[in-house]
Amino acid sequence: MPTPPKVAVSVGGAILDEGLIMAVILGGVNMFRIQQAKFSKEQSLAYAKKVKEIAHERGRQVEVLFDYSGERERIGTLDKDVPVQSGDIVRFIRAEKGSGKDNLPLPISEEAWKQLKVDQRIYIADGAVQTRIRDIGAKDLSAVVEVVSAPIKTDDDVNFP
Repeated sequence: MPTPPKVAVSVGGAILDEGLIMAVILGGVNMFRIQQAKFSKEQSLAYAKKVKEIAHERGRQVEVLFDYSGERERIGTLDKDVPVQSGDIVRFIRAEKGSGKDNLPLPISEEAWKQLKVDQRIYIADGAVQTRIRDIGAKDLSAVVEVVSAPIKTDDDVNFP
């Protein structure tokens, strides 16, 4: 069964009311993007907890994406755009340059790499490509492509919800 598409809402200051959170979840939203520039760390964590609790009470599954301001993680340099399809297995490497779906460069710090977990999702290009981690090594990881609406390109943003 294919993964359902993500329906996201960005959270700034307007959607803090519990009733409004419930309404957008019941309306089909399954991802909340919290803009870190608008909240302290404590406020963001409390808000994420509230969203998860409301969704759980309604029997819904939602994800929370923390959108940090400043530098973003990005795909490294590719020889050319990399077309992928749902079901493909891709290999990310902790490097600046790569050449295809068996060699996708993800130049993140060792500390950030160690935080990744099996079954965690990796979103590329604002979710145009969504993958789920299968295996993690010291300098590479494999992931299955679940949703795709564009090829992977040099400098595409990368999020770890």
